[in-house]
Amino acid sequence: MIEEYIQTDQEELFQKHFEKDLWGLANILKAADRRIGIRRLLLLGKKRKIDLRYSLLKKD
Repeated sequence: MIEEYIQTDQEELFQKHFEKDLWGLANILKAADRRIGIRRLLLLGKKRKIDLRYSLLKKD
């Protein structure tokens, strides 16, 4: 799954669904990905109406 994420083009990251992402790692990788940028990441958070900080730090 991580290799699939790395091979995915920056423009496709927000539209692509990662089938093998059983634990929600794609969102963590997006938060750490320098290709994305903070402005686009904040737009993602607003679009999905979630607090990214909370969802990344939340323990199940």
